Amino acid sequence: MIILYTKKLQELLEIPGRGIPLPEASNEDAYWHGNIFIYKRKKVLQLTHEKTRYTIFIHGITKKDIKNIDKLIVDNLKHNLLKDGVPLSDMIYILNLSNAFSFFKRTDRKVLGTMNNMRDIYEHLCETNSTIDDKLFSHFINNMLFQVDGKYKDPAIAFKEYMCEATLAYNFIKE
Repeated sequence: MIILYTKKLQELLEIPGRGIPLPEASNEDAYWHGNIFIYKRKKVLQLTHEKTRYTIFIHGITKKDIKNIDKLIVDNLKHNLLKDGVPLSDMIYILNLSNAFSFFKRTDRKVLGTMNNMRDIYEHLCETNSTIDDKLFSHFINNMLFQVDGKYKDPAIAFKEYMCEATLAYNFIKE
């Protein structure tokens, strides 16, 4: 998994300097934009897939969680993939991409704009519900329409379609 971090996430993960630029030869299927924000004194990690805007939220990040952030992300990703009905063959490909984590500096204003809209919806859902269920809220938000490349798309459906093609291409190349 290649996480393209914001400045806030860079500070939380204690990545030194200005950050390492993204190498040209990397798998775009693995690009996720990462951000951290605070909601009612709790840190929330937001990861958004670059091509489809599929997003997961992880509420209540602590300093202890930072040491095992990769395991926490993979566990939440698995849960969300199961909940959104991603086929098993695609899920295996996605989880293989998530075996190793790399952090790079790159910003895409369009993705960040969508992430900000999703964060606002997440905060609204937190305020209007009695309990904060980040996995349920991720599922709800991923099944809403968002504008991606000039078209309105449902991130969960777009993610499934994109990963189905990516898995087929990967299997074709592998054989």
